[in-house]
Amino acid sequence: MIDGAVLGLIGIALVGWAAQVLVAWLGTMRPLPAPGPATLDPGPEAPAVASLLLLGRRFGPAARAATLLDLAARESLDLEWRPGTLPVCTAVRAPWTRPPPPFEQHVLGRVRARWRRPGTPVAALLPDARDSDRRRWYAEFDRLVVEEAERAGLVMPRLHQVARALLMIAAGVPAAMLVSFLWGWGAGATWPAVLLGFAVWAGLAACVPRGHRRTEAGRDAARRWLGVRAAVRDRGLPALDGDGWTPLRDPLPARAVATGAGPALVATLTT
Repeated sequence: MIDGAVLGLIGIALVGWAAQVLVAWLGTMRPLPAPGPATLDPGPEAPAVASLLLLGRRFGPAARAATLLDLAARESLDLEWRPGTLPVCTAVRAPWTRPPPPFEQHVLGRVRARWRRPGTPVAALLPDARDSDRRRWYAEFDRLVVEEAERAGLVMPRLHQVARALLMIAAGVPAAMLVSFLWGWGAGATWPAVLLGFAVWAGLAACVPRGHRRTEAGRDAARRWLGVRAAVRDRGLPALDGDGWTPLRDPLPARAVATGAGPALVATLTT
């Protein structure tokens, strides 16, 4: 009877915590706004920031590819791409009059460090599976893009730090109750109970909302970029005919990739 009562209390604690998390998720959901008019000129946001606005936590690969293409369109890189070949980098330069955003500096620093001669495949200039710093480099890039979007007032944390901390602490209540129950029920099984309780807490904590959400300014920017997506679908990417993109100066590919269009192009540039 006592065991059943304790298990019931643990269940109540879990349901209560789940209800709080559900409220947090529903209260911070911000679906994509309705697309604006079709356009190929979306405004001042960098394509990488547009990827964050439109793709959420899945923005990383598209943002990296869009940044490379945008740097090429602005003549920081010379990219060549002929039919039937991989895109290659033939030159790296610094034509800007003011320092680029930190996330672009992050990419350019890596490209400069790896570029040795004209004709280097673009995908070889970014970290790959063999690099020990791959995860760290990509995580830093993602962080810098988010910071740029925050600086522009386009995104904000999905959940306030205090609310997030309270939910993390609250996740410990049912976990601690489970540890206490197992500790008393199975004498001598102290450490297994503690480890199981920690695993339960970690699993619950992973359900707490993370990431960022669009501000009102971010929603306006997302509308414009959704208009770009619509225009790209109508027009399509520039065809690789004749001599191909040699050098690549068209801003359209970067804008298209930023909106989630051209997944094959993203894979070609970043893997």
